Amino acid sequence: MRNEWGYTTGFLHRSTDGGQTWDKSLKCEPKDFKSRYGFLGGETWLWQARSGKVWAFVRVDSNELPIKDRPIKAGNDQADHFILFSSSDGGRAFDRIRDLGDYGEMYMSLLRLQDKRLLLTFTVRDLKPPLGVRAIVGTETDDGFEFDFAHDRIMLDTKTPVGQPQGGGFGPTVQLDDGTLVTSYSYRGEDGHSHLEVVRWKAP
Repeated sequence: MRNEWGYTTGFLHRSTDGGQTWDKSLKCEPKDFKSRYGFLGGETWLWQARSGKVWAFVRVDSNELPIKDRPIKAGNDQADHFILFSSSDGGRAFDRIRDLGDYGEMYMSLLRLQDKRLLLTFTVRDLKPPLGVRAIVGTETDDGFEFDFAHDRIMLDTKTPVGQPQGGGFGPTVQLDDGTLVTSYSYRGEDGHSHLEVVRWKAP
């Protein structure tokens, strides 16, 4: 089945037994997007608050959905950014809430740390060199989270030389039993090739 954008409607898979079996009959239809480039659903990060509310960190096209009061004329997808959507009905429907971060920040992922804080990791693309993976430690509320993007950014990866296009990034993180954080990412070397790397670190 194809929609007005000319591609297949998104599918939603749901499990009620811890992932042993999946209901694959559900479908989802993103609304209020001008084109298929506006909504990059495949890069959405889902996270559930203590209240049960489900948050969706959604990458969007900044020309179609600019940051509030800060329109931009983006020449490519390096200026994409994230918008927060939330659901109070178990993910059946999502409402647009607010912008998160800045232009050129993407591939966001959220982790509950052992000390009850939250860790947000994301990639800074070529709008604000040096490119690479950043992390922010924040706090959890009953209904969501709080992060200060203006201060205390941890620079986990800055290896892509200035002038190299893109460079990878990504940077999802896991925490080991001893508290060590492990972040994997890619970067573009001076040789023009992409390299993969893992960093082990401790949250301040």
